[in-house]
Amino acid sequence: YVFFIFASAFYETYIQCCVSGTVSSLLNIRDEYINNLKIPLPPLKEQEKIVKILDELFTLKKALRVE
Repeated sequence: YVFFIFASAFYETYIQCCVSGTVSSLLNIRDEYINNLKIPLPPLKEQEKIVKILDELFTLKKALRVE
């Protein structure tokens, strides 16, 4: 579930806005950005349903790329 959260466009944009450094060095993100990061945590059963749906969609997307 958390993988899909961090792979979402919202979180990718958030992380990109918060990092400093260069590609040749390690990228850094300040503690305050990590501490302020909110992760929605629905009940476990709902997380499992979400992951099942997203897994199916990713599998479909992958299959379409192969064609």
